[in-house]
Amino acid sequence: MTRKVLSLFALALVACGATPDEVGQLPEPDAERSAESLDDGISTYYIVTRQDMRKCMYPMCGGYFVKRVNRALTRCTDGVWRQECHAVDVDLSALGMSESVTSEYVSGTFGAGKGLIRGKLVSENGADTLVGSEAWVGRAGAEPSGGVWRVESSGIVCITWPCPSYKERLLNHGYGRYLHGVDLATSGAGKDAIAEGYDELGTEGALVAGYHWGLKGPGGWGIELRASEFYTRLSAGSYCATTYVMPPYSNSPTFYAKNFTSEKDGWAFLNQSFPHGENSQVIEGPCNQPRPCIKVFKPVCGVIKDSAESTYGNSCEFEAAPMADAGDSGESKGFYSEGVCKPVCDYTDPNRKYVAQSPEQCQTVKFFCDSGTPFFDECGCGCEQSK
Repeated sequence: MTRKVLSLFALALVACGATPDEVGQLPEPDAERSAESLDDGISTYYIVTRQDMRKCMYPMCGGYFVKRVNRALTRCTDGVWRQECHAVDVDLSALGMSESVTSEYVSGTFGAGKGLIRGKLVSENGADTLVGSEAWVGRAGAEPSGGVWRVESSGIVCITWPCPSYKERLLNHGYGRYLHGVDLATSGAGKDAIAEGYDELGTEGALVAGYHWGLKGPGGWGIELRASEFYTRLSAGSYCATTYVMPPYSNSPTFYAKNFTSEKDGWAFLNQSFPHGENSQVIEGPCNQPRPCIKVFKPVCGVIKDSAESTYGNSCEFEAAPMADAGDSGESKGFYSEGVCKPVCDYTDPNRKYVAQSPEQCQTVKFFCDSGTPFFDECGCGCEQSK
C-alpha cells in the first residue's frame, strides 16, 4: 500500500514534465535535431537491442540492431524512421583504445546491450555502422528500465534536505529539472561500482536509468531517482611505453617511460624517438602501476631526472622509480651506473680536519685529536670540531 501511494505521488510530482511511464512515448523533437550530434551532452545516444542473427549476404546481415535511447523511433541511414536500425558494426576507434580491447567491449558489453553509445549511424560502401564518440558502461549489468537520464551535480548546497543537489536531463530530449536524490544501490551493482558512480555524479556526471519517487524531509518534498542501471564513461585506455638507450648512444644506460592513451601511439613514439632503443615495450596500464622485481641484490646508482643519486637494489628496482615518477599521465627518465652510489664528501668543511680521505687509508693511519673528537665514515677520517 505504501509503495503504491509513493508511486502515485511520484507520478503526480513530475506530471509537469516526462513521467517514467511516458518515456518512449514522448513526441518526437525536430527530426534534424534528434538525428545530428549536438554538443549538448544529451543528444544521439544509442543502445544495442539485439544481435542480427539473419542469414544473408554481408553487409546486409550480421552485426546488431540499435535504437535511440528513450525514443520510440530511430532514423536509419536511408532516412526512414524505424523502431530499430541495422548496424553491421560498432566503431569505437575514436576512444583511442587498442583494437583488441575495443573488440572485447563491442562484443562483450555493448553488443549485449550492457552499455550506451553516443554517436551517429553512417553508411559506407553499403555497410551501416554506428560510429561512437562516447561510450558508457553499465555497472550493474542489468537491463535498464524507466527513463535514461544524464545526471550531474547542480552545485547547490543546502542546510536541510531534500536539497536539489543534482540536475537531470532526459537523453535524446530537451527536458531537464532538478533532483533531490539519486539512489544507485537499487540497481544491484557492487559497492565499488556504486562508489565510482557517486564520484562521477559529483564531477563530470553519469547516466542513470530508473524511476522517480517522492522524497520527504525537514525541507519538504523532493524527487529521488532510483536506478535500475547506471553507466560510467569508458575512457581511453592507459599504456606505458618504456625503452633503454645504451652506450654508445648515451653516456650510461638511460631508461625512458611515458604514458599514452593507445598502444599504437606508444609504439609510434618509441619507433620515432628511439630508433636505437633496447628492450622497448608498451604495456597496458599506467606507468605507475605496481612493478614486481626479483629480490636479487645487484646494486646500481641511479638518477631520476635531476634528483640526487640513490642506490637501488637492482636495475629492475631502478626502472620502477622513473615509471612511478611518470605517474598515470606524464613521462620521466633516469640513468644509472653499476654499483652503489659513492658518498658526497665535503672536504672543505671547516669543522672537519681530514687525515685520510678513504676508508682504506683510515685502516692504516693512526692519529690523535688534540681538540675535537675523532670521526670515521665513507669519506675518510680525522678530527671533528663541535659546532
